[in-house]
Amino acid sequence: MLKYNYLEINIFRRLSDNSFWQQQIHLPYKLKTTTMKMTTTIGRIMFAIPFLVFGMMHFMKATMMAGMIPTWLPGGVFWIYLTGIALVAFSMSILLKKMMKISGLMLAALLLMFIMLIHLPMILSGNEMAMQTAMPNMLKDVALAGAAFIISGMEPTKVE
Repeated sequence: MLKYNYLEINIFRRLSDNSFWQQQIHLPYKLKTTTMKMTTTIGRIMFAIPFLVFGMMHFMKATMMAGMIPTWLPGGVFWIYLTGIALVAFSMSILLKKMMKISGLMLAALLLMFIMLIHLPMILSGNEMAMQTAMPNMLKDVALAGAAFIISGMEPTKVE
């Protein structure tokens, strides 16, 4: 049987008490919540802006990107334009904090489709050059899909 003396129990209680740790950080609660809201907002904006740029690039470079569409999928340039529209819509949704849950889930689904339809076939093709470009792009899309799932779980904060 373990025996603790009064001093050990008191130290444990003090270390497990949240107010003890808040006192050690020396930041008032309002500053902590304001900082958290600010960093979340900056991160959300930094996440959304590249998708806006990617979406616009789908309109400017559609014929060049059409070569990435699998040959068995009919439509070619149509899919490039549709993807551009979707990327711009996702970006605006995230920037404006409107329908973020569905937007984040749809963006993650789109990125996972890129992995399955574009990157994996290039990796499995056996072409060394294609594999060297597809692997980093696949890993990038995996990370972005994970971030899109995080965005989908964010609750819009009320303006105080």
